[in-house]
Amino acid sequence: MIKRYAESLLAYLFPRRCVACEAVLAPEEKALCFECFAQLDPTHYEQRPRNNPVYDKIRAFYPIDFAISAFYYDKDSVIQKAIHALKYEGIKEVGLFLGMHLGFLWKRNVSADLQQKPWHIVPLPLHPRRERERGYNQAFLLAVGFSKITQYPITQALKRVQYTKPQALKGQQERWENMKAVFSAAKTIPSHMILIDDVLTTGATLMAAIATLLSHSPCTIGIITLATPRSE
Repeated sequence: MIKRYAESLLAYLFPRRCVACEAVLAPEEKALCFECFAQLDPTHYEQRPRNNPVYDKIRAFYPIDFAISAFYYDKDSVIQKAIHALKYEGIKEVGLFLGMHLGFLWKRNVSADLQQKPWHIVPLPLHPRRERERGYNQAFLLAVGFSKITQYPITQALKRVQYTKPQALKGQQERWENMKAVFSAAKTIPSHMILIDDVLTTGATLMAAIATLLSHSPCTIGIITLATPRSE
């Protein structure tokens, strides 16, 4: 009784708000209000995981099995605001909620043959210093949500061994230079891995991770991210 009263009082004093528009959320809404969720701009790449610009970008360098980015990442878009809230405002619920949405997209759209492979989910790691600063790894939260729906296990197959400055304001060449020798692989890694991260822009971070894993052991790798910039 007392606990329920305390929870009601906290909800009244500090209501949960949509991370995009700041409207007060209804009890059944998570992170985003229904109106903002409806404004997310889907790529539908989950319907063609081996025939889309993200797949082509990575496949030009490394033999990946598939690549999916769920939403277009535009300036001032709902997904940009959601990712900002996840990475810089400490709102973990965004990662869990959108990770689950990635899982629903996967279960509803990806072929049974692809789903039935023995996948392990590998969240892109942060350097320990960056994770201490942020308090958590946003990719891990996405992985937890995705795993809850797909039931694939989460495996920490990578470690970030080099601290790098934030990539957001860097050009493509500088991003590539910034990512050399950033990761190391675990002693043993799964045969099938889905790398999961928030945004894919140039692909430098993910390709550095793929290079590390492939140099360690033969394996099958897929990629899932929340968002990617719109192709020109």
